[in-house]
Amino acid sequence: MKRLALVLALTATGAVAQQTPGFQAAVAAMRIQIQPCWVIDVDSGQSETIVTLGFAMNPDGTVQPDSITLVNAEGPDTEGAMHSARRALLRCQGEGYPLPLTDFEAWKQIEIKFDPRSPLGDET
Repeated sequence: MKRLALVLALTATGAVAQQTPGFQAAVAAMRIQIQPCWVIDVDSGQSETIVTLGFAMNPDGTVQPDSITLVNAEGPDTEGAMHSARRALLRCQGEGYPLPLTDFEAWKQIEIKFDPRSPLGDET
């Protein structure tokens, strides 16, 4: 098993909030919080599969589990990669991700791209 880099991309309604330093710091903190929980088998097709999950958030920074959907997938093991990404997202949220409540409109809908090909720490 290997821990991999996480590419985090937010899709939100409040684009202005996304450009503030505080909001960007919160996004980075969310990425750091999720990354250690994303573990896949490097000998499986998951290590070659990119998935993007979309989901709704609660104001307390927790994910609405029933809202998690597969937005996009590329690679040989879509189902396995999707389940690994979903587990990481839910397992690492704890009592909620550290997102600023004042910007809730900007982050109430999020998409995260899980890309095993990105080097650790690369957000692009």
